[in-house]
Amino acid sequence: MRIIPFLHNRDLWYDEANLATGIITLPFSQLADGLPYDQSAPLFFLYLEKLAVNLFGTSEMALRLFPLLAGLLSVIIFAKIVRRLLPYPFAAMALAFFVFNSNLVYFSSEVKQYSFDVLATVSMSYLTLILLENLENKRKWIYLSLLGSGFIWCSQPVVFVLAGVWLALLVRMLRKKEAIKNIALPTICWSISFGLFFYLQILPTLQNAGLVNYHTEYFMPLRFWESENWLWYFNTFFRILGNPGGFFYKWLALPFALIGGYTLWKKSSPAHWILFVLPVAIAFLASGLELYSTIPRLLLFAGPAILLLVSFGLFFFYKKIKNLPYSSWLVGIIAFLLILQTFLNTAIHNMVKFKREEITTALADIEKNRQPTDEFYAYAFTDAALRYYLPTYPNCTPTIYGQPLYKNWKTDFSTLKSGQKIWLVFAHYKSKKGREDEIILEYVDNKATQLKKGEDKNCGWYLYEWR
Repeated sequence: MRIIPFLHNRDLWYDEANLATGIITLPFSQLADGLPYDQSAPLFFLYLEKLAVNLFGTSEMALRLFPLLAGLLSVIIFAKIVRRLLPYPFAAMALAFFVFNSNLVYFSSEVKQYSFDVLATVSMSYLTLILLENLENKRKWIYLSLLGSGFIWCSQPVVFVLAGVWLALLVRMLRKKEAIKNIALPTICWSISFGLFFYLQILPTLQNAGLVNYHTEYFMPLRFWESENWLWYFNTFFRILGNPGGFFYKWLALPFALIGGYTLWKKSSPAHWILFVLPVAIAFLASGLELYSTIPRLLLFAGPAILLLVSFGLFFFYKKIKNLPYSSWLVGIIAFLLILQTFLNTAIHNMVKFKREEITTALADIEKNRQPTDEFYAYAFTDAALRYYLPTYPNCTPTIYGQPLYKNWKTDFSTLKSGQKIWLVFAHYKSKKGREDEIILEYVDNKATQLKKGEDKNCGWYLYEWR
């Protein structure tokens, strides 16, 4: 489910292309100084990407190799987690939720760090579960300290996970009154690592006005006593069941997620509740302080916790009704409904080539047919993909770089004369106000005659003759 989308080798879309261009053009020594085009990613992740580029070239597959490996490894580790926490067949059901989760599948072949967020979460959670069973395991304490320190530089939200890990272990040690001194090592290692990471990477990001403004609507309102904010809380909580949770029928998953949270605290272990639920709560608190965003992809790390909560809820529900006739059938049908649509979505994306913004079809056509006298207009937000693909399609260098619609964009066409031919290419043209390409094309249709039209997924290209 994760390898086949990788093999589809879809084109890089806007954000991927911007990040990829920074990785390709900057040397190792400058990656720590910040990325161009309002991009941000943890430093070790950037180093891994740069290593892939140096070893395997600048292709889409090379750039997506390490995110894929992180996605594959996450499946194996999550399987180990559910085998420790749930009996069969509920462990298998939880693993199926994870395997077919379309959000986790998609980001396993995206030139972004989000699959590393998931890998960091499940890795630290798994090590913690081992330590909760044996607090005197010295070797695992060392692994936990070193791995956590390293993951801080591969994943931004892992700091929330480490807070949950630390507190879960502390609670268990205090209850058993043993091995309390062992927590000193991870405390020191993680504090030093995070202090450096905060100073070198987080502070510069918080000073990037473009990034902060983009995420403004995803900061949690802290004024919880105001009724107009209640809808934000409900919508956001409900939304994360679908993304990153992966459940299509969110209304069906909601009660079992709530039951699962209760079960973890009351029937399993408070340490388990702290380990899986508290990091998500801390992330939302950080969002309220405008230090973290609740945009779905930045909450991908919460996906495993959501899936575990729903699985625990189903397990507890079954225990309560197992003496009733057909109880196993009822729980099986509920689980089937929860997984059906996400399975179909994921399976369809695996069987049929998944696309997001396919610009290379347009560039190949223009590369072949553009004449030396033809003008070439590139829509404002097509620039990211063009920067990445121009070395492959040198004849697609724009003569007119379009302005965004909030600027005086009509002047882009003011120098064109009668009989002049012009190619136009649009990608990443959707905004909150609708399709911006349609507004521009409506204007051009009144000024020129269309000679050719082509479309691929979220990309269109046209040849006009100016009148």
